[in-house]
Amino acid sequence: MIIENMDKPLACLEISTEAVKLLIGYELSGQPVVLYTKSVPCHCVSADGSIQDKEALKKALDQFHKIEDENAKVRVDVQEVCIVLPSTGLNVYTNRKASTVVSPEYRVGKIDVNNVISQIKKEVPPPGNEIVDIIPDLFFLDSGKPTLDAPIGEKGSQLAIQAKVFVLPNAIANGYKVALEENEFRVKSRAVAAYCYAELFKSYKDLPTSYLLVDIGANITTVSLIGRASPYGAMSFARGSSSLTKKIEESFHISKEEAEKLKCSRGYDERRISYNPPICQGYDENGIKKNFLQQDLNQVIMDWLEDYAPLLNQAIAGALKSMRDGQNQIPMILTGGGSRLFGLKKLLANHLKGRDMKVVTPRSIGARDPSFGALLGLVMSRAHYRGSLEESKTGVVSVEREAPQKERKPAKRKRGSLEEDDVL
Repeated sequence: MIIENMDKPLACLEISTEAVKLLIGYELSGQPVVLYTKSVPCHCVSADGSIQDKEALKKALDQFHKIEDENAKVRVDVQEVCIVLPSTGLNVYTNRKASTVVSPEYRVGKIDVNNVISQIKKEVPPPGNEIVDIIPDLFFLDSGKPTLDAPIGEKGSQLAIQAKVFVLPNAIANGYKVALEENEFRVKSRAVAAYCYAELFKSYKDLPTSYLLVDIGANITTVSLIGRASPYGAMSFARGSSSLTKKIEESFHISKEEAEKLKCSRGYDERRISYNPPICQGYDENGIKKNFLQQDLNQVIMDWLEDYAPLLNQAIAGALKSMRDGQNQIPMILTGGGSRLFGLKKLLANHLKGRDMKVVTPRSIGARDPSFGALLGLVMSRAHYRGSLEESKTGVVSVEREAPQKERKPAKRKRGSLEEDDVL
């Protein structure tokens, strides 16, 4: 299969603490369709979400320019990408602006949507931060009712929008874009991970629209408050599933690879069976060879959770601070690579005061690993034109190299006000 230059496919890239991941796909009938995925191990992101090892990142990114996979029968030349940004340090604000419709016939066009969004773009974020995306919640025409989608073609003399403004620290918002451009990728659009997950889970009709999203990565856990299928903020801490791998490695005195395998294949399992064979051979604290059983692994996982759960509870409290009522009733969705740990939901229930929890695995064929969830959501979020800070045109995968398009110069921002959102 050769993925040709067409409007549908999107090349979506995510740089995490453990790997650089690529997903090529498109949206069809409200669901993401996966054409190809690739993951390359890379340890280049620090605990605060910023890129710290550009050389390691370069080596990883070099493997994504030209993809020729004989087994998958895929040949792709990736020139430009949409990227997922970590939610670390995310702040979300609401804003409302209006602009006069420019058409003599007073029919709304894309230029009118761009004009009104540019008014929000001029707002100055808090020092040290940058606006990474602007997502309209509602469109208002003086001649009709508010609508969720841009009223392209409708008649009216003035168009207004109420939008969410996603703000991230400069080191993340600009750092990822610059790093990719230095490695000859054109960044077509950026989206925050929490927003991407919200867009994906919005398509799963059996899930709630308001919840706490707990994204357990390798080295970073992020708790985001999602209200009415949209993020309202996030709290992160530098602890993830790799810390459990390290604890197993040190407790059993085995290799990192063996510890990772035990974590992924065994997890926490307290089922009683008559046959209870050793799960691995390691060494005790005195250096004497020892066979370890499932109950030994269970104890290591419980000990790890005793340290992890207080950090998680603290992040949950921070994420819920803007919520007025029902903090204890809001359900929780667990995702990310660390959510695959068998028995995690049952163990966390002992630390989270009876909060309803779901572990959600992506349902798209070709990308059912939770670590690809944000990339699937990015495909969903960029599938339809709703007016955003970034370009709306898709078609980022091509077989032949083309001359790069000129990017628009960003408008100078004027000092204004951003009103922090409050969850209803």
